[in-house]
Amino acid sequence: MTKRIQIVLLILTGIALFYPLIYAPLCSVDDSVLINRIFNAPDYSFWDHFFNGGGTYYRPLLILTFYLDLWFSGMSTMSMHLENFLLHILNAVLLFILISRFHNDEVPFFRWLPFSTSLLFLVHPVTVETVAWISGRTDLLAVFFLLLSVICLLPRENCAVSMPVTRLFFSALFYLCACLSKEVAVFFLPLGWMLLLPQDGKHILVFVRSKWRQILWRYSGVLLGGAVYFFMRHISMSGGDLGASKALVGVAGRVAEKGFADALFVVFKVFGFYFKKFLWPWPLNFGINGVPDIYFGLGCAAVLLVFVALLRLNIATQFYLVGVAVLSSAFLVVFSKMTWTPIAERYLYVPILFWCPAIISIAALYFRKKILITIFVVVGIVFAVSTLDRVRLWQDNLLLFRDTVEKSPTFFPAKNNLAIALIKEGNTEEGYAIFEEHTPEESLKNKEYWVANRAKGLMADGKWFEARRYLRDNYHEKNDKSGILLKRLIDVQKIIVSESAEDTKRQERYELIRLYELRKKRGERAFYAYIVGREYFRLGEQEQARASFEESLSMSEDSDFFKQAAASFLKKLDQSAAVDSKSSQ
Repeated sequence: MTKRIQIVLLILTGIALFYPLIYAPLCSVDDSVLINRIFNAPDYSFWDHFFNGGGTYYRPLLILTFYLDLWFSGMSTMSMHLENFLLHILNAVLLFILISRFHNDEVPFFRWLPFSTSLLFLVHPVTVETVAWISGRTDLLAVFFLLLSVICLLPRENCAVSMPVTRLFFSALFYLCACLSKEVAVFFLPLGWMLLLPQDGKHILVFVRSKWRQILWRYSGVLLGGAVYFFMRHISMSGGDLGASKALVGVAGRVAEKGFADALFVVFKVFGFYFKKFLWPWPLNFGINGVPDIYFGLGCAAVLLVFVALLRLNIATQFYLVGVAVLSSAFLVVFSKMTWTPIAERYLYVPILFWCPAIISIAALYFRKKILITIFVVVGIVFAVSTLDRVRLWQDNLLLFRDTVEKSPTFFPAKNNLAIALIKEGNTEEGYAIFEEHTPEESLKNKEYWVANRAKGLMADGKWFEARRYLRDNYHEKNDKSGILLKRLIDVQKIIVSESAEDTKRQERYELIRLYELRKKRGERAFYAYIVGREYFRLGEQEQARASFEESLSMSEDSDFFKQAAASFLKKLDQSAAVDSKSSQ
């Protein structure tokens, strides 16, 4: 079977497995927030996009792809899912090309290694979360550019030939793009050079001592790309690198609270869990919120393999070590509490890119051809069936979060999203019952969403004052980072104003103005100054209304839809003042 036919088979397999995802909806975790953020963003500026960032993440290339979605497809859900699964197929093809550039007579049936490795990566069930989740594009892009960078380092025939400057340039460019897609690519930097070493079973120090100049030259493109990335990140994060700070503070806090030994224990058991997930991915779960201590032993074994791999260089040990290097980024997430879950299958997407060739080459060393083919076919079929099942779940948020809650019954964010899915499906009674029956802990990340959704349920039942009281009890600017609680307070207050009797309506409208003033502090000052002015106008408070409309006009742009309305209100106030002046005379 020629290489072209093998690549065609990879592409057809990827299409057969992942094509149904183009009909999947937006996931209620992050996807909707991401799209609203892009839709409501101010006019695009290339300089600000890459050099005026801030926040937790610095992934400008990833965000740029979503702007491209906006400009060319209007953020079509179908097209964004299509891009994700095509990227995954491209990554499998690039992995095929990468492995094809290695040569190792020690591994039997080596000519089949590129195809078997790429197929295993393509059908592995843990990749579904990354491919099906639009927000998971960050890993897909990082792998795409990382593979291109490594391919540039490896000539087609002989890994020992000199490295042209053009290859170094493109290697640097692609590696920079990988880092700008997701920070996990940075963790390739420390050990990625090992892929440049010959695979002849010798000790690693033998080559490092004798060929370190050649290795450094050939790896200089990756080093340059990394240096440019850190320079760009430094400029963009000049106000403070919140993401790096959270990661370091999280690790330091755990060490200070429970000691270094406990932190190391957590790292080892998480390592063991991910190692097991690679070999035995079940149960597949979108909401993994903890790892049993039993995986500590497996983690110790995986760490021991690191030291064994350093003693003898071959394709299995080199790819295993690089996979461990990129996986180490996931250990920081465990302590930093920055993400939807501290443990996730998507964090394996980049490591298994390197572990797949490692496991296939090891199997080729220890199993005869017929046994090896049988094992590969059985594993491939089982993985493909499991992948199809996960693809089916990801096509329906209700199915996905029922599955997640069933596997992680104490994970409150999953219950929150299950309730949302139930309500969207019309099962409001069961959905709002989830909010009523459970009270999340104060330490829960993004607790404001749970509070806001429970209040929405009370509002749907006509319990407006109870909803307002519940929101007030839980609202504070510090615990409402997203602004959703204030938004919900405004929503319920507007209903109360409209439903209030005449003797209390005025008082309730003043309360609504107070909430609008709070909202004005969070941004969109010109618009909310206009809204405040409109409320004062309804109250007959002409001086306050005038001040708010003038404030709105002073800050608004010509393109703002409310600018003309604010000017019209000011004109009415001027006419009213003129009439009052004549009457007083």
